[in-house]
Amino acid sequence: MKAAVVLGTALMTINALGHAASLPEGVFKGGGTWKSQNLSGEYEVSSEIKGRIISSTYKLPDGSTKQWVMEMRPTENGFFNVVSTNNVVGKGYCLEHVILCHYEVKTDELSLEETLTVQNEKLYKFGSKTEKGFRVMWQEALGK
Repeated sequence: MKAAVVLGTALMTINALGHAASLPEGVFKGGGTWKSQNLSGEYEVSSEIKGRIISSTYKLPDGSTKQWVMEMRPTENGFFNVVSTNNVVGKGYCLEHVILCHYEVKTDELSLEETLTVQNEKLYKFGSKTEKGFRVMWQEALGK
């Protein structure tokens, strides 16, 4: 399940610099499904995109919640650094001609990648992670 370090939605506002498409601002709510090698499940998710900051809250089936706040800090030509608690924890990019962003986070215990796209005013997120040898993939659909 998306536990310890839960990374959710990415956000880009680089298009003000003319380099990349941007994800729309607002609050998006919906659900997600996850699968590991032997288990699967569902969860609720709410993500707020405001400027370059994205705040996501995940409600798990046991009633617990996880939060993740990240900044997409532009570097150059549509590339960005993923920043959390004032530390660069990953890197990513957004494409110019389609609303699609992808990022990766790697630490000693975590390897994570996620792609975000918008279609028909819905935000879709899908990705995978390996944490402490445990592999998980997920997909989420969120609407305003």
